[in-house]
Amino acid sequence: MINRRSKLLVTAFCGVALLLSTASARAGLITQPLAGGWEVTYEDGNNTDFQVDLDGNGFIVIQIFKDFLSFDPIDITFTQTGSDAATDAQIVINDESATNQTGIDWTDYHWAILGDDAEFDVNLTENGGPQNGFQPWGVLPFTNLMVMETEVWADGGVVFNNSSFQPGTPIAGGGDMVINADLSGGDPAEFTFRQFPTPEPGTLVLLASGAIGLMHYRRRRV
Repeated sequence: MINRRSKLLVTAFCGVALLLSTASARAGLITQPLAGGWEVTYEDGNNTDFQVDLDGNGFIVIQIFKDFLSFDPIDITFTQTGSDAATDAQIVINDESATNQTGIDWTDYHWAILGDDAEFDVNLTENGGPQNGFQPWGVLPFTNLMVMETEVWADGGVVFNNSSFQPGTPIAGGGDMVINADLSGGDPAEFTFRQFPTPEPGTLVLLASGAIGLMHYRRRRV
């Protein structure tokens, strides 16, 4: 049975989610060719951009740039456009930039893969691979990194408001995030690469308290 305290916490989190998400209308989707037999589709409005560093030998190396104006996830859908023989089965991200324009400091950051056609290479992302030049994924100022097949997250640090989190770059310790795509299916492979930060706990508590107070005030007026 859910007690009153649990119900209050659930209500608070719902209120926080409403406060942290944007109220503006969606700006629409952009689809652009990438390289290596792939195209990407993403939502306009976050200054999302890509740079291809290398294409060949079965993998494509890219950089991704984006701005977080809210805590809404940023989704990038990768779709196979080439034949299986002409498509790179590994997508390697060796530089990223995520600018914090949310108005709140971040205390962790998450990456996720949605769909059955791809997964993170746990070993190469965590440990690198000297045989192909890959390096462990660097996430400074975060000090902890957890890598699973469908989710990666970093914590143990702070990305301050109006600053940039740059995983994979020399400032974050360098490294590569490796995604393995499954090209064995009959249909073109497709998956969504999702990213989102989490606000620092103190701010989350304040927002939750404010949400509870606002709902209590509304109840008393009804």
